[in-house]
Amino acid sequence: MRIYLGYISKMYYHLFSMYDEDLDDVHINDESCRAKLFDAMKVEFEMYGPLSNERVLKAIDFILSSSDVEWCWRAVAPHAPPT
Repeated sequence: MRIYLGYISKMYYHLFSMYDEDLDDVHINDESCRAKLFDAMKVEFEMYGPLSNERVLKAIDFILSSSDVEWCWRAVAPHAPPT
């Protein structure tokens, strides 16, 4: 079984499309900010087809069951603006 971690990073399009000034107001530990991000990610997820949805869910399952969760999240979560 192949795991496609890159599918999750595409769901962060909402963050990648924001201006720096807007990103300054995003605090992932704040419940309302997290809710907005998850709502935007849900919109992205719903645009995927069934195979892509399955790949995202398998990738999330892999990350959560991994013995190195921090490495896996760093592989898919944006930590710096794309260059």
